[in-house]
Amino acid sequence: MFGSNALMTLNQAEEITSRLIDFMARKPPNACRRVSQLGGHTLPVFHNAFCLVVAKQRQVADDDPKLREVSCAYADKADALVGSLSRSVLLDEDMDRLDMLQKGSPEFNRLFVDSVQRRIAQCDFEWKRKPNHESLVAFNEYCWSLEPGDSLYWQKVYTHLDIAYDENSPSGLPEMALDDGGHFGWHVGSVKSRRKLPLYQILLWAAGAVALIWLLAKSAN
Repeated sequence: MFGSNALMTLNQAEEITSRLIDFMARKPPNACRRVSQLGGHTLPVFHNAFCLVVAKQRQVADDDPKLREVSCAYADKADALVGSLSRSVLLDEDMDRLDMLQKGSPEFNRLFVDSVQRRIAQCDFEWKRKPNHESLVAFNEYCWSLEPGDSLYWQKVYTHLDIAYDENSPSGLPEMALDDGGHFGWHVGSVKSRRKLPLYQILLWAAGAVALIWLLAKSAN
């Protein structure tokens, strides 16, 4: 479990956001989910994770106006998703009590309203650990105020978010590479990985870039 300003790698951020999106996409039996299903992460942690993904998307979208629109839309939807966690995810003890009542009954409705209020109070307490957080839309605009090729881009992002930065943190521009499943994607190396970049990885990224250019040329014809 992460603290609000603890170390977080880009890979961890992408895993956290991916799991949350997948989790929220599944329709729950009572239209609400349990706090225990959030993997122990608080709202500030989810916020930081989405911010790091937004920062990466800003780099990828630098040369394509259409991708910039996608990046902005992603930030807007992620903002709404994080905000919904204060109402669509309830405390486990409240969910246990709600499960014992008939949905839509007066008792259920009263308890549901009280449960939402308790959850909002808990979320307010969590946000006190990150009182000056900004919306993901505003953070996306901040990322677009930076130069993506700036050698200090990621350090500036981490400093802006008040997240600890070390040798495992992202560094440099995203490059095309294969993931563990053999799929192409934009990957950002860490400070540590770029100190001793293996030759095979350089060749892999080069092959990915060539393949991407070939695919773009083919689609244009």
